[in-house]
Amino acid sequence: MAECRKYGSITKCGLELAWSFRVHLLGMQDVDALNGKAPDAALQARIKAFQTKEQSAQQELATGQRSLESTAANVQQQIGTRLIAIVEQVRASRGAAIVLSKNSTMANDNAIDVTADVLTSLNQQLPAVSVTPLPQQQTPQGR
Repeated sequence: MAECRKYGSITKCGLELAWSFRVHLLGMQDVDALNGKAPDAALQARIKAFQTKEQSAQQELATGQRSLESTAANVQQQIGTRLIAIVEQVRASRGAAIVLSKNSTMANDNAIDVTADVLTSLNQQLPAVSVTPLPQQQTPQGR
């Protein structure tokens, strides 16, 4: 049996099941059985019901994706804000003129590497982050 993963109130295996149902519902057997004729009212109702469920699932998936992206942005914002201040403190305490990402250098002396200092300070000052979506911005209502 396939592993199911939960995304809001729908699961990945549920989407796969829905896709299988769609393939069956609109599969070649149904097309062949129609012989070029329009589907009857019962089949049209089944198709419409499935399309409605499919649209609802797509909307729910999109909402979940937006929430996930917002949560990731919130976490990055919390860490980034604190990280900039910490890097500036470490730079000043070391009397350095500039701080570069290790990825920005071709070679460097480990004596000037401040990664451990920065991470120690970050873990002390920010032991946890809020894993929630960004707060919604209030949009002004037109009068």
